[in-house]
Order: sequence, then structure tokens, then C-alpha cells
Amino acid sequence: MSSARDLQIASLDSRARLSAWLGISIIAINCIGIVITLYVLFDLNDIMDQRSGAEMLETVRNDYRRFEEMESEARERMERSRGIEDQLQMDDVEKQIMALSQTLTENEKTYQVFFRLLKVNIYHLTNFIPGSNSWYEIWSPEIDSAIERSRFRQRQLLEIQRFYELRDSASDQAA
Repeated sequence: MSSARDLQIASLDSRARLSAWLGISIIAINCIGIVITLYVLFDLNDIMDQRSGAEMLETVRNDYRRFEEMESEARERMERSRGIEDQLQMDDVEKQIMALSQTLTENEKTYQVFFRLLKVNIYHLTNFIPGSNSWYEIWSPEIDSAIERSRFRQRQLLEIQRFYELRDSASDQAA
């Protein structure tokens, strides 16, 4: 029983020492804080005594004016960067339009070749199968119409390409 009691006393003794050490540390930290606060207050008081309120007010106004100038410059730069970003996006879109119109032009050429071959093969087929001459008579105008629509689309795509090529050459000459 005495050893258990000795352990309790030792535990309480170590806790008391820790509490005392923590108490002293807290008091020391508070003292350091008070000293720093007093130093700052007296130092600021010296600065305020050296300069008048009007001088300090003028300094604040000048600082605010410089801040406003820097802010307006920053806003102008942001607007210019947005304009440049929009222009870069438009340039990318125009390049994509050019590539797409070239691809579609090639597709239209392929369609026209297909329709011509279809018309020729229907004509030859009517020579091999008796009584099928009406096929050529029925489908020939339809195929011709499809070829004309394809040529019209091709012309429109070529106009789009020319438009963007002229814009590119004009912007290159301006630069």
C-alpha cells in the first residue's frame, strides 16, 4: 500500500512542478507582450510627434492617389489582355472554319464524282436489262439536280475560303 501511495505522491509532485513551470512561462510571455506593446506605443508616439497630422494626411492622400493610378493601369491591362484573348480565340475559330470548309469542299467533289458515276452506271445498266430504259429517264434528272446542288454548296464553300484568305492577307499586310 505504501508503494501505491508513493506513486500517487510522485505523480502529484510531477504535476505540481509542471503546473509551476507552466505558470511561470505564462507570466513570462505576458511580460514580454507588455514590454513589446509599450515599445511599439512609445515608438509610434515619437513618430507622430515628429510629423504633424497635416503631413501624415498628405502622405496618406499621395499613397491613395498612387494606389488609384496603379489600379487603373491594372484594369486597362486586364481589358487589353481580354481583347487579346478574344482575338486569339477568333483566330483559332477562323482557322477551324478554313479547315472545315476545305474538307467539305473535298467532300462535295467526291459527291459529284459519285453522282456522275451513278448516272453512267445506270445508263449502262439500262443497256443490259431489257425494259429498264425508264430507270435512266426517271433518275437522270434527279441525279443532275443532286450534282447541281453539290456544285452550289461547293461554290459557297469556296466563297467562304476566299473571304477568310482575303482577311488573312489584309491583316498580314496591315501588320
